[in-house]
Order: sequence, then structure tokens, then C-alpha cells
Amino acid sequence: LSTLLLLVFLGRSKLEKVTGKLQNILESAVVLLRGLTVDLLGPTGPSYLPLMGTIFLYIFFNNLIGLVPGLKSPTMTVSTPLALGLTTFLCVQSIAVKVNGVAGYLKHFMGDILAIAPLMFVIHIAGEIAKPMSLSLRLFGNIYGEDNIIAVLFKMGFPVWIPVHLPMLAFGIFTAFLQAFIFTSLSCIYVQGFT
Repeated sequence: LSTLLLLVFLGRSKLEKVTGKLQNILESAVVLLRGLTVDLLGPTGPSYLPLMGTIFLYIFFNNLIGLVPGLKSPTMTVSTPLALGLTTFLCVQSIAVKVNGVAGYLKHFMGDILAIAPLMFVIHIAGEIAKPMSLSLRLFGNIYGEDNIIAVLFKMGFPVWIPVHLPMLAFGIFTAFLQAFIFTSLSCIYVQGFT
């Protein structure tokens, strides 16, 4: 994480009209994240870019840590994905209250038909509670499995110094990106459901 902050600091301290490599990479990352939020949230997407961008980058770089031999991704323990899921859940709920007001927020849980509002309220509450669990378990399971496979392959090749884990490391970079993308996309979809 400190490496990311250093890269951003270096890229920002030398802003130029004709972009260098570092500035180009950083600007491309911002454009991609902005595009994601606009695609999923519409014109209000850029206002959620700081939250969604932070979630994406945090998960992506935490996932990459496990690709370093001897290190484990923080996201392969239950606590980190659970904390991310709960934080995202609280952010989404606070955004929903801010956008709809307390009355509109509660009305969302009641549904459109007043006669079955109590049943719909219970169903919607159960669905909202399931969202952080779904986000957490998906991230945890995928990164836990990937990191364990890499560790096993690394141990298999260690006695004779054959890097049998290298193809899985390449796949791990893709998985690190994919899991961060999925978590962020679902977070945007949850926000979009209330706006």
C-alpha cells in the first residue's frame, strides 16, 4: 500500500501536458475506474469514484501480496473480506438513506404492494444482510484457493528449483484483478439498486 502511495505521489508531483509513462499509467487507471462507475451508476457515477476506486485498489493490491513467495494475501483470511463486506454494506446503506431520505429508504424495503409489505420487508432485510456475506465469501474463497495452490506448486518445485508455480502466478495476477473488479462491480450494483 505504501508503494502505491509512493507511485501516486511521484506521478502527481511531475504532472505534464505530454504525459510520461508513470503519469500515463495512473491516468489510465483513473479513466478505467471512472468508466466502471459511469457504466454501472450512470451520470452520478463519478461522485462514487473515490469510494469504488479505493475498494478496487485496496482489494487488488492485497490480492497481489499473496503472489510473493512466503507471503499471504490479507484477503485469504476471513477477517479482511468480512471487514470489506461490512464496510461496503454500511456505505451502501448510508448512501441509500442520503439519496432517498429515511422514509424513502424504508419504503424501498416495503415493496410496491401494501398488502404484502410486512413479508416484503422481511425478504428485503434478509437480502440486504446476505450481500456483505456474499461479497466476503466470494473474495475469501477465490483468493484462499488460489494462494494455497500457488504455495503447493511452489513447494513441489522447491527441492529441485523448478518453478512449476510460474503459470499459476501469471493466472494469479488476472485473478487478483478479476476479484477486485467483481467486488467493486457488485458494490456499484448495490448502490444503483437504491438510487
